[in-house]
Amino acid sequence: MDYSRDTLPGGVRVVTERIDHVRSVALGVWIDSGSRDETTGLNGISHLIEHMVFKGTKNRSAKEIALSLESLGGSLDGFTSKELTCYHARFLDEHLHIACDVLLDLLNNPVFDQDSLEKEKGVIAEEIKSYYDTPEDIVFDLLFRALFPDHPLSLNVLGKEGDVRRIHRKELADYMDAHYAQANTVVAAAGNVDHHELVKCLKKGFDFRPSRVRANRLPAGITPVVIEEKPQISQAHVAIGSRIFRYRDTRRYPLLVLNQILGSGMSSRLFQRLREDEGLVYTVSSFAELFSDTGLFGIYFAIDPKNVNRTFDNLKDEVSKVRREIPTQELLDAKSSLKGSIVISLESTTQRMMRLARGELYLSEYVSLDETLEQIDRVTGEAVQEILADLFVEGNQSIAIVSPTPVSLQ
Repeated sequence: MDYSRDTLPGGVRVVTERIDHVRSVALGVWIDSGSRDETTGLNGISHLIEHMVFKGTKNRSAKEIALSLESLGGSLDGFTSKELTCYHARFLDEHLHIACDVLLDLLNNPVFDQDSLEKEKGVIAEEIKSYYDTPEDIVFDLLFRALFPDHPLSLNVLGKEGDVRRIHRKELADYMDAHYAQANTVVAAAGNVDHHELVKCLKKGFDFRPSRVRANRLPAGITPVVIEEKPQISQAHVAIGSRIFRYRDTRRYPLLVLNQILGSGMSSRLFQRLREDEGLVYTVSSFAELFSDTGLFGIYFAIDPKNVNRTFDNLKDEVSKVRREIPTQELLDAKSSLKGSIVISLESTTQRMMRLARGELYLSEYVSLDETLEQIDRVTGEAVQEILADLFVEGNQSIAIVSPTPVSLQ
C-alpha cells in the first residue's frame, strides 16, 4: 500500500493510504477533542456540535448537506467519543473535490441556527433516553465513573438531557472555537485517493485556532464497587475493570492477545467456562480501551442476580489459570485469530482510514499492517502474564453492576 503524509501550513496533518484496486475513498476529519475535554455543566456539548454542523452552513441547508454525497451514492456522517470527534465520508474516487468541499464547509461555516438547535436537542434527548434504557450501556458508564472518579473521562459522551437542553447557541460557537485546533486535527483518507490531489483540495484550510493542550490529570484513586438498581430489568449486568497503560505503550500488543485469550469469541476462556461448561451466562466478553494517557481492561457479563457471586468465583479461577500457564498452542491460536481479524477488518477502506487517523493522533507515526502482525507474532506468554499480574487486583479493580434486585458481593 502507498502511504503518504503532509502537514498543511496551519498545522493540520494529512495522511493517506492509496489502494489502487478499489473505486471508492473513505475520508475523515479527526479532531482531538471529545467528552473528556468538557466540564460537568457542558457535558454533551461535543456531541451536540457534531450533530449541529450537519444542520446547515452559510452555504448549504441541512437537506443540501444530506444530498451532497448521498445523491452521488456516497455517505456522510460523524461520531463523538471520549477523546475524539470525527466527520467522515465515503464516496467514489471521482468525487474527491466535492467531499472535501462539503467537509470544509461543515467545519468552517456552521450557522448553529436556533430553531434547528432546539429541534436537535430533542433528537439527542431521545438518543439519551434510548441509551439509559439499555443496562449494558449504563454499566459501562458506572465502570468509568468507578475507575476515573470525578474526572472528565467518566462523563458520558451524550451528556444528561437537562444539561444538553440548557446549552446556548453562543456556547456551541465558543466551545468549537476553543477546542477545534489545527495542530490537533488529522485528515485521513484510504482508498483510490491521490495524496497530492487531496492536499490541493484542502488548500482552503480550516478556520481553527492554531493549537490546544489537554489539561486534565488522572485521579489518584478508584472506587471499588458501584451498584445501581433498576427494578424493570431481569438480569444483572456486570463489568469488572482495571486501569492500564496508554495507547502509545508497546504493551498494547500482548494486551490484545490477552483479550483474545480471555474473552474474544466463542473459543475464549470465559465463553467456554461460563457459558459452555457452567451454563451461567448468555453473554460474556472482555474488552480493552486505550486513551492518550491511560486505558482500561475489563470483563462484562449478564447474569441472573442470584448467580453473580458464583460467576465471579468461576471468573477468578479462570483468570488465575491464565496467570499460571498459557499453553503454547492456545497462545498460537490466539495470535492467529487476532491477526486474521485485523486483516479481515482492513478490507474495509473505512477501517483503514480510521486506523490511519488513530496512528497519527496517538502515535504520531504510521504502523504498517505487516509491522503490526510481526509485533503480534513476537508476543510471548510471559508478556501476556505480566500484564495480567496488574489486573483485577486490590487497588486496581472496580466492579460496576446494574441489577433488578440488591446484590451482595462475597
